[in-house]
Amino acid sequence: MLPDLKAAVNCTVARMTSSAMSSFAAPSGCRDAAEAQVAVWRAAWKRCEGIASPILSRAFRELDRRAATLPVEGPVTVVHGDYRTGNFLREGSRVRAVLDWELAHVGDPMGDLGWLCVRAWRFGSSLPVAGGGEYQ
Repeated sequence: MLPDLKAAVNCTVARMTSSAMSSFAAPSGCRDAAEAQVAVWRAAWKRCEGIASPILSRAFRELDRRAATLPVEGPVTVVHGDYRTGNFLREGSRVRAVLDWELAHVGDPMGDLGWLCVRAWRFGSSLPVAGGGEYQ
């Protein structure tokens, strides 16, 4: 990834997570935000009537356990939910648009940066960090 593009990607996520929360019915902190997201995905699973899944049952218990350990207070912002190189349009080294907001939610501002670093969405690329970076 071009150095200028890396800076633009980082600046874009910083701008997204600094959005004013006053216009949202936002959770009051990290724990509330995490618990709200777990509830959203648990409800989606429950709507799939007749699909029993011991793995999902275990996963939701673990998510509940981990959410309960988060600090009650802490920053919450708009989180894209799938911020990665495949979901932004660029022109040269400028990010012009961020696409695919269907997973957007209010949550931990580090969520998008964390997802950008996850290997799972890189589709086999051996390049580290954001599928185009390098370790320093």
